[in-house]
Amino acid sequence: MDNTTLRDSADAAEVWLDLPDADIAWRQAEAFGSPAGRWRAYLGSLCLQAVLEWVRTDFDPAATVWPSAGALASIWEIVDGTALQVAGRRWVLLSDAQLESQALSVPQEWIDIPGWAADYYLAVQIDPTGGWARIWGYTTHARLKTRGRYDPPERLYSLDREELVGDLACLWLEVQGRVAEPTRAPVAPLPPLARPQAEQLLVRLSDAREVFVRLAIPFALWGALIEHGGWRQQLCERRRGLPEQWSVRRWLAAGLTGLAAQAGWQPAQTAPPALAAARDFQPAAGAFERELTIQRRPYRLRIASQAEGVWRFSLSGVEAEDRVPAGFRLRLLTEDLQDFDRNEDRAEVAVEELFIEVALDPGDGLVWEVEPQPDGYDREILRF
Repeated sequence: MDNTTLRDSADAAEVWLDLPDADIAWRQAEAFGSPAGRWRAYLGSLCLQAVLEWVRTDFDPAATVWPSAGALASIWEIVDGTALQVAGRRWVLLSDAQLESQALSVPQEWIDIPGWAADYYLAVQIDPTGGWARIWGYTTHARLKTRGRYDPPERLYSLDREELVGDLACLWLEVQGRVAEPTRAPVAPLPPLARPQAEQLLVRLSDAREVFVRLAIPFALWGALIEHGGWRQQLCERRRGLPEQWSVRRWLAAGLTGLAAQAGWQPAQTAPPALAAARDFQPAAGAFERELTIQRRPYRLRIASQAEGVWRFSLSGVEAEDRVPAGFRLRLLTEDLQDFDRNEDRAEVAVEELFIEVALDPGDGLVWEVEPQPDGYDREILRF
């Protein structure tokens, strides 16, 4: 059912949308670690559900949450904003419950973290009581960087209402490529963080009583910390008082954690294609897998315990006859994204699987990467 109404306001066409059940959104938000996080999650959830339906109807039926729906909790715990991937462009939705906003304010994270920067930023007014949302304007990354006002204490970029594009029909023309204006301005890279420094920051910022966590440390450190999906996830979990969710040893002892299951991990059900035909092959009890979608095709990422302290990572097709195409790459990195000896396998020709075996000490953390990048990829730190 279409939830969209187009209304004229002054000389611009605004989009009005029906909201989903606000009570359900509030109950889901109660799991967050602070009142501010709960409010961000509440507004963000209402905004996302209303706007995504409109986007899929009017712009791109394949539009998705960026980086993935599972990553939203770790974002809303710390900052306003919800990102979508729409027709090859990134949009950020900024929701606000104020009745008459006079400016669009965008957290610096969505502008100056290279991996988070978007093409379009939409101002969305939310009225949970009235049951409606109103998209009243939009702008681009380039306009915010060149024309926006930056507020250092609050780390916000702002544009006044009259500087936004209020007619949402113009956005449709831009997405269709009928407007040649660049959408993004250059963004400087952030300095990398070493693991000891990241751990110190996580300890410092994990207290949920720290309401303004995003303002507690210099932006360069903060941006580098949360751009890393694994560290951002750890920060969210610690602020919510959750135990370690990504320990593979714990999965073996007590079963998968809730967040790991939500991310798609499950106990391995079948043998890897390259080993399934071996007469003496015995599937290991300590094996987990998750399905990935790469270039519209399904693949299986697997972790298996080979011996004490030895782990096998593999990437294969889902069916026995499937092949991993030439040019695909499976790579492992340290927690702070450093290479190490024999940390990757690359398909020079189509192969049954890519695999890496690695010896790890208890407590070591690894990040996996696949090229081409899977849909909805967000870095995760697996602890061994």
